[in-house]
Order: sequence, then structure tokens, then C-alpha cells
Amino acid sequence: MIGALYRTMIKTNGKLMLYMGLGSFVIMAAYVALFPTIANQNMDQLLKSMPEGLLKAFNLSDGLNTLNGFLVAEFYSMIYLILLIVYSVLTANHLVSRLVDRGSMAYLIATPNSRLRVITTQMLFSLTGLVFISVCIVLGALVSDAWLIDTSMLEMDRFLQINVIGCLTFAVICAYSFLFSCLFNDERRALSISASITIIFLILDIVGKVSEDLDWLRNFTLFHAFDPAKISDGTVKVLPLSIGLAGASIFLFVLSAIIFKRKDLPI
Repeated sequence: MIGALYRTMIKTNGKLMLYMGLGSFVIMAAYVALFPTIANQNMDQLLKSMPEGLLKAFNLSDGLNTLNGFLVAEFYSMIYLILLIVYSVLTANHLVSRLVDRGSMAYLIATPNSRLRVITTQMLFSLTGLVFISVCIVLGALVSDAWLIDTSMLEMDRFLQINVIGCLTFAVICAYSFLFSCLFNDERRALSISASITIIFLILDIVGKVSEDLDWLRNFTLFHAFDPAKISDGTVKVLPLSIGLAGASIFLFVLSAIIFKRKDLPI
């Protein structure tokens, strides 16, 4: 890793990471603080009148009577996904294809540092932001649960498992976005392909949850690995899933480094 380059990336791209982290902290804290009010309104009676497919699509099948279930339905089913999709895709694009497209990358590789060190530094920065946002989410829940609720309602083990699997899932998204960013010199092309694939994955996951006849579509989406409702229920084998996601992200990052090392860069 190149320390000077890493610090420069923090200065130039750190605002997105910081805003995403602080925003996630505030949103999560607000949801945790809101839960006692929602729980007292017996919202589960309302959910019983909704179609089963809709409940599955938005992770409402387990109801809203527990804090974990409430967060799964209200935060992890959509807000969490959108926040980390935006971060993962944009950051990978900014760290490689934008620099290549604008000619800045040529100056970086003209330094005594090898291409491998340059691209490794960019990868580490992208993962730093992902971990930072995940930690902010966890801290938001812990702080709000401890300070704003009389009795702790958070099932900590399952909550942490949700965040670990979520972070690893988006590490894969970050990795394949990084791959396209290394593969294409055109910033817009790299961004559009990464964003399109991720959005298609998200749509397939939602459609597969809505209809049992279309459940097979979820086999073709990465978001099938991140099912916060099942993780909260304890029906997911977290360790092998974590190893698989970590292995996939490492493979994609290594492939990205190989491509970047061998490609011809415009000056």
C-alpha cells in the first residue's frame, strides 16, 4: 500500500464515505428510537391483511414485534441496500476508471511505485469505506438502544451477523464494480455496467420474493446471499456463507489487479 496515495484518496473521496457513514448512523439510531412507539401500535394486525408476496419482498413476514424484525423490514430491506449500492458502485468508479478517463492515473503509475501497489491502495480504500459505513450502522443501533430505550431490545448476535453478511455481500459488489472500472477506460461505461448489473440483481431478488413461481430467479442474484430476515431467524449458516462471499470478493479483486497491471493506459 502507498500511504501518500491512501491519504490523498481520503481527502478526495472521503466525503462520500463520511456522509454515508454519518447518514447511516443517524437513520439507524432514529429507527431504533422509533421502535417502542411502533411496537405499542400493534402493527402486526395491519400486516396480516397484506399479501404474502408483498410481505416476503420487503422482509415483513416475521412481523414488527421485535426490534430486529423491525430493522430488517424498515432499514435492511431497502434503505441499507440503496446506501451501500451507491457507495460501492460510485467509489469503485472514482478510484480507477475516472482517474484513467481523466488522465490522472498516468501520473500515478509514472511514480516509482508499481501498478500493483497503486491498485492495491485503491482497493483497500474502497473496503475501508465499506467497513466504516457498516461500523457506523452498528454504532447507531447500539447508541440508540442504550441511551434512548429503557430496556435493551436488540438481539445482538443476530444483528451483528446481518451486518457482517451485508458488508461481505457489498464487498463482492465493490469488487466486481472495481473489475469493470479496471477493465474499461471510459468512466461512464464502467459506471453504467456496474450499476446496471447491481440493479438487475436487486430487481430479480424482489420479484423472486413476491411470487413463489418466480422464486427461482433469486438463484441468479447476489442478493440471494443477503437475506436479513432468515439471518435474524437463525436459519442461515453464517460461517460458510461468509467464507464464500469473502472468497468471491478476493477473487474479483485479484482479477482486477491482474487486468490493471497488464492493460494499456491512455496518457
